[in-house]
Amino acid sequence: MWGAKTPYVDTTGYGGAPIDPKQVMGRYLGGSDIMRHHGAPYGMSFHLPCFHRSPSIFRTNKRRLNSMAILINLIVPWLLFCAVFWLCSFSLRYSAPWTCWSLVALLFVLTVMPFTIAWWAGKLRREKQTEAEYTPMWYGFLAATCFLAVVAGILLGTVNMYSHSSKIYEVEHLATYKNINPASFVGEQMVDAGRITFNDKTHLDITKSVGFKDSDLYCVAPIVSNTTTKDSYLDFWAVGTNCCSGTQPDFHCAGYDDPKSVGGLRLLDEAARPFYRLAVQQAEATYKVKTHKPIFFVWGPDPIAYTETMKHASVTMFETGALGALCFQTFAVICATLVFAKAGPWRDNMDIHGP
Repeated sequence: MWGAKTPYVDTTGYGGAPIDPKQVMGRYLGGSDIMRHHGAPYGMSFHLPCFHRSPSIFRTNKRRLNSMAILINLIVPWLLFCAVFWLCSFSLRYSAPWTCWSLVALLFVLTVMPFTIAWWAGKLRREKQTEAEYTPMWYGFLAATCFLAVVAGILLGTVNMYSHSSKIYEVEHLATYKNINPASFVGEQMVDAGRITFNDKTHLDITKSVGFKDSDLYCVAPIVSNTTTKDSYLDFWAVGTNCCSGTQPDFHCAGYDDPKSVGGLRLLDEAARPFYRLAVQQAEATYKVKTHKPIFFVWGPDPIAYTETMKHASVTMFETGALGALCFQTFAVICATLVFAKAGPWRDNMDIHGP
């Protein structure tokens, strides 16, 4: 009809090219071109059936992994390792070994066993589920890493104990003497000595050193001072293994030529002590010296500073082990997260397109 207004429809594209009206309708009313736009026009809802949203390229259609489970898998095995490492490294294992091992066993029962049971139960449940229903579980990973943490803590703790801590505790349970003149004492007076610092006039008498040959060569040299005479008892001896020829007085064990060496750290090797006694008896027969109750020491500058150094080494090994375990556990959790994210089931359409 003449005079009626015709609705305006844009039928021109780039450069004035005609556009199919169906494309215009689709572009503005939720047709196939709607995915090219960021939203529905005129406040229309995307929940209407005519709108089919395209998911973001930054959004995955895998099930999201549980962040709390990831955090637990990072922290629990690491704390378990630190606890077992500490128990096996320090004084509790030395003074109360049964208590130490009981606590380690308790930690094992409270962590590894429940997680293993939960993993096994999840495995049985998975056999009854469809692929779409299955959700990856962290119980198996947690049980395995906790078991590894216990084993690693025991092994490293044992190394730390026998390399550093036990030597410290054995010596510290004995007495410490300072500024001692070896010519004024006999061994029986200091049978409880763990560390001795002699006076500055003390030295080793290399001319009276000997070596006793067994599977190893056990070397001894008397500790004397400027007041030592031929009638003095030589009850303080520096010792070492495989540091002399055994055929002549040529003791060259640790600290023998250090002018600052005026201290002795008690020899605590029970297996070697009888061989050093035989070496002293050989020195008595060879040089016509007298002994009453010989005591054996590792010669060095300052036995007290040495034990403090051993303490520091023990603590340093624990701290290094704890830091290394945290790095390893972080790496393992990252790898497991990537594997689970790849192996997890695809979310259904409601998960992807839902509100």
